Amino acid sequence: MAYIICALASARKNGFTASIMKAVTAKLENTQNVEVGVLYLHDYDFGPCRSCFSCIRNPGGGCVRDDDWGRKGEGILYKAMKRANGLMIFDPVYFAGTSAMGRLFLERIYPLMWEGVSQGLPFASVSCAGNQGFQLVATEEYCKFAAAAGLRYVGGIPAHIAYLEEATTQAIEMSLRLAEAALEDERSGRKPLTDEELFRNYMDTPFDFVDCYLENLTAGTFDPELSIPVMLASRKGLENPEAQDLLLKCCDSLKETLDLYTAGERDTVPPMLSKTAKLWTNAMLMEYGGRLLDGDVPDINHYRPLDNA
Repeated sequence: MAYIICALASARKNGFTASIMKAVTAKLENTQNVEVGVLYLHDYDFGPCRSCFSCIRNPGGGCVRDDDWGRKGEGILYKAMKRANGLMIFDPVYFAGTSAMGRLFLERIYPLMWEGVSQGLPFASVSCAGNQGFQLVATEEYCKFAAAAGLRYVGGIPAHIAYLEEATTQAIEMSLRLAEAALEDERSGRKPLTDEELFRNYMDTPFDFVDCYLENLTAGTFDPELSIPVMLASRKGLENPEAQDLLLKCCDSLKETLDLYTAGERDTVPPMLSKTAKLWTNAMLMEYGGRLLDGDVPDINHYRPLDNA
C-alpha cells in the first residue's frame, strides 16, 4: 500500500480549502492500493527550525526539538513523513502567499533531507484564495519549497473560491497523478533526484529552479562577471586552499553554464548547472561550515557530493 499524506494547513476544518481536501481524500481512499493519512496541522504542536545543526551532525537521529516534529525521531509528524510515499498540502492563501503553518511544516522536513528520506518524495499542493487572490504566488512558493527540499514535484493547483468547483476537479485529477507516483515510490523504492534531475524536474514549473538559481547567483544580472562567485574570487578569495580551488572551478563552470543559458540552449543547462552548484556548495561549506558548526563540517555526501564535478 502506498501511504499518502493529505495535510491541511488551514485552521478551518470546514472552510473552502478543507472542502477541496475532503473531495480529494474521498477519491484517494477509493483508489486501489492507496492509504490516506489526513493531518490537520493546527492540531499539532511544532515550531520553527532553530538552526542547531543536530540533524546534520547526526543524520538519522531526527530532530532534537521537543515537539511533534522532533523528539529525536519519535515525533508523530516526523514518523508520518518518514512513512509517506506522497505528500499533498492544502493551504489557504494568507498575506498574498503561503500560510505560516504550511511553510513551517515543510521547513521541518530538513532532518529527513540529511537522512536521504525526503529527497524524491512525490509532492503536490493546492493553494486556495479568497478576496484578491494571489493563489498563483502561493503556488510558486510551494514549488520553491519543494525544490529546496528535493521533493519530486507533481504539480500545484492555484485555486480561488470564485471557481471552487473547477479547482476541486483539477485537484482530484492531480491527486490521481500523485497517487501513481506514490505507488511507484512504494513499489520501486525512493529514488532521490540527482542535482541534474532536480533542475530538470523544476524547469517550466511555477518556480523554475534553473532560472531562479542563476538569477540569485548572479544577483539578478545573469552576467558571470557580476556573479557572487566571480566577485568573491576577484576581491579576496577564500582562506581555505581547497575551497579556493573549488571556487575558481565554480567560476569557470558558471561562465560555461551562462553561455549555454543565454544562447537559449536550456536543455543542456541542467548538467552544467549541477556541476556549478556542487562546486559552489562545497567551496562554501569548506570555507564557512566550520564556523557555523563550531568546527564540525557536515559530510557533503549527504548533500552535494562532488563526484565528477
